[in-house]
Amino acid sequence: MNESTNIPLVPPPPANTTTTNAEPKLYSISTKKLATLWVCSFGLYSLVWAYNNWQAIKNKGENISPGWRAIFSIFFYGSLFARILKYSKEKGYTETFSPAMLYCAMLVLFIVARISQYTSLVALFAFLPIIPVQKAIRFYNKSIDPNFQEPNKFWPGEIAVVVIGGILLALSIIGFIGLLSK
Repeated sequence: MNESTNIPLVPPPPANTTTTNAEPKLYSISTKKLATLWVCSFGLYSLVWAYNNWQAIKNKGENISPGWRAIFSIFFYGSLFARILKYSKEKGYTETFSPAMLYCAMLVLFIVARISQYTSLVALFAFLPIIPVQKAIRFYNKSIDPNFQEPNKFWPGEIAVVVIGGILLALSIIGFIGLLSK
């Protein structure tokens, strides 16, 4: 197969998303795409989201290991949210959120989801605390590049996640309804 027919499965990494003054952009996707990928991957997309934002922060000059911070993201979400808010405030972002409260909300959703089989689907909504963070990321990216557009297009790998995950999610919901009817 020649080079012109190769279709990438995933979007290019955030390391390539810099402005002319070489200031790295943070990883930003639309809320709809974030929710879709998060839910259809049963929360595994959180690792991609965390890794890409940690990589962008590393590209800003911080001495961190994005891979390890993504793998152990449950311990690092609070500091990731705080850094994103700090960078956005430096660019004039006037809204605010508590990184600690958003982190606690995510933890509560993760813990409640593991209490019993009846609460397991709650984990699908663990993306909700990220929405205010994503809003700050959008502001930050627009402030360093006024022409910034969030990628709303689903890449082939993401489409596969949505299709396969959607089928598994539908089967999970059917099984959950059957469990409740007993």
